[in-house]
Amino acid sequence: MKACATSCDQEYLLFLEDDFQLVTRPVELVRHRFQVAMSNLKTTEAGAKIFGVHLRHKLFFGPPFYEMLTARQHGEPPSPYTAWYFSSDPVASHFPDNLWQPPFWDSGPECDSDRRSWHQSLRYQHGPAFHFESKRGEVPHGPGDEAAARTWWCSNDSSLLCTSTAAHRDPFRSLMYSTNPMLFRTDTWRLHVMSYMTLLQDLRAVEETFTSSYTWRVDPTFVLGLSLGLFRHRRLDRRSMPDADEDHLA
Repeated sequence: MKACATSCDQEYLLFLEDDFQLVTRPVELVRHRFQVAMSNLKTTEAGAKIFGVHLRHKLFFGPPFYEMLTARQHGEPPSPYTAWYFSSDPVASHFPDNLWQPPFWDSGPECDSDRRSWHQSLRYQHGPAFHFESKRGEVPHGPGDEAAARTWWCSNDSSLLCTSTAAHRDPFRSLMYSTNPMLFRTDTWRLHVMSYMTLLQDLRAVEETFTSSYTWRVDPTFVLGLSLGLFRHRRLDRRSMPDADEDHLA
């Protein structure tokens, strides 16, 4: 990934794993959604350029869609990544209102992983993120569950949703940095992510570390674009169950 970004001589960079399929038709719609994504990556919204545009299809996403599964399992609000799934106009419908309601909780022994939520683990980031957002002159949305997972239109007449990675706006850390699939400006990815990739040299470690970082959640934080999407996941590296006579350790 680092080598691809280093050698890339194009303005935009699309990371696409080999088990994602282009499912959007016709070609004119594909072209339109790419053009909208690229245009918005150049646009400044709320004082910050959009960091990347998420292009996994929001209706034909392909299993597993962990953002939805884990949120429901752990009693957390649905991720903004799922907003298009629940509504054709998530802004007008005030996503995620009326889907499942606060109070949200740490699942503890009720979950098979005995998991504590990121809300509790990273709670110390909420106040500082709110402070820096206010200091930048942005319209603040105070800390609390009512701020979780909010979306807005990236620009007037846009077909792209925007959302914020700031800790008080994403208190459950449901907005993961991801490459499956995301469109970035090449210079932006090099500036903010390449150092993590160089040092950690493991995609999962980069995702977890960068998503919990001061840069992602406190200052400067990022705006993410959410397209209705182009690509569906069709997993190649595992099956649901082995054959009855198969020795999976062989």
